[in-house]
Amino acid sequence: MSRGHSAAELCVHVGRHVTVEWYWDPRNEMPGLDAYDALDEETQARFLATIELLSETRPGDQVSATLLNVEHKKPLILAIKAIKSRFPCFRAAGQTLIITGHYLKQGEKLDKRGARAIREAVVARKDYLRRTSNDSYYRRGEKQ
Repeated sequence: MSRGHSAAELCVHVGRHVTVEWYWDPRNEMPGLDAYDALDEETQARFLATIELLSETRPGDQVSATLLNVEHKKPLILAIKAIKSRFPCFRAAGQTLIITGHYLKQGEKLDKRGARAIREAVVARKDYLRRTSNDSYYRRGEKQ
């Protein structure tokens, strides 16, 4: 069950080279954060460790495939890995990653739930770009 969120919850981690944020949808929900909150402590810890490593990686440096996977090429959608959990994300302006949701990796191939999460990330990216271009994404409490 999702819940409304506040700006204080938006940022996941600010590193030297990359900032990581949750995607904040037009319904004032953060699907990725809701999924993270439902995970067990071990998976949460692995996710946060991965985020910290990613945020300290210099632009242009190779990131290990054990941490991050390319899920969609155009537009580029990545998946942050944490045990069997995958968090789809995209690069926003500058060095910011926006995490859009979550799915569980069930096997070698992307299953229907994973494919749906990737499609949702593509839609979220489009929404994010539209709302940041008209300065409404980070403003809450106003009509969108």
